Amino acid sequence: MSIKKEFINISKNQSFTNPTTYPTLTMDAETTKVMEIWVQSIASGKTVLVQASNTADADWRDIEELVTTALNGAYTAHKGYLSAYRYIKVTLEESGGTGVAIIEITAR
Repeated sequence: MSIKKEFINISKNQSFTNPTTYPTLTMDAETTKVMEIWVQSIASGKTVLVQASNTADADWRDIEELVTTALNGAYTAHKGYLSAYRYIKVTLEESGGTGVAIIEITAR
């Protein structure tokens, strides 16, 4: 007997050009438990706040703060999580810069 495993892949990303407010991206991870977050900031040393909730747009819990660092000519932060929460929200605490900030969330 063989067991067939099917994986759900969910990915969401957004670019923010010359952000005037803190870029934020929220994703419904549905039934997935493994998530990765990748963020690119305009400048180094920017805080990335990772939050999670089981309710859409409510009851956010702070999971972790990451900090962007220089890597291959870009300022990035990357981390993987095993999460029981359905919704994940990532906020890059950067505004007023000139350039493009990117937030990407992938779940499987």
